[in-house]
Amino acid sequence: MLLLKLTDVTKATGLGRSTVYRKISEGSFPPPLQLSPGCVRWDADHLQAWRDALPTAANSNTKPSGTQAA
Repeated sequence: MLLLKLTDVTKATGLGRSTVYRKISEGSFPPPLQLSPGCVRWDADHLQAWRDALPTAANSNTKPSGTQAA
């Protein structure tokens, strides 16, 4: 099991720190493992599973926000 720091998670996902924690509170991102009172890490396997479950542009039927239908 590879454990990642928040900086590693933000680099791997392209998400900012606040966005990571907001998505955790929404239930749409894997929560970290609490190793000690001031130390959390993310399991790289959980992060990869989250990434694999994301829709891809090729199979997504939704338009990006801010675009208008033709």
